[in-house]
Amino acid sequence: MNRSSSVAPLVLLALTAITAPAEAKTKSYALVIGNNAPPEEDARHLPALRYADDDAARYLDLFRLLGARTYLLARVDDNTRRLHPQAAAEAAPPIRAELDRVAAQVAADVARARLAFRQTWHQHKFRQTPGNPRPRA
Repeated sequence: MNRSSSVAPLVLLALTAITAPAEAKTKSYALVIGNNAPPEEDARHLPALRYADDDAARYLDLFRLLGARTYLLARVDDNTRRLHPQAAAEAAPPIRAELDRVAAQVAADVARARLAFRQTWHQHKFRQTPGNPRPRA
């Protein structure tokens, strides 16, 4: 794995726009990964990073401020823990098993949001109105 494919923090924004006719709503999801350690196979050749955990904590704050459901994978150091206690409390380790778990959670969140959209759209499209006393099938 080369350095460009292991840039940290790796920020993945899974963004989905789900708009209901009656109430325009957008749901956003963010997966933020901050890892100071180089990939194991490159550990002898590459130095550890110093601020990936700090950057990841800041991205957590940013995406939350923007209203995104945000997930954080990071190993935070003592300084980051002091500056960003919420990020430290929420961070899961940046390992493959956690990435798989969180990716599955994001997929489930998006699926639920899409289902809610379909239900809202169905209710809006087929609701009973004075000119349409019976909902269409």
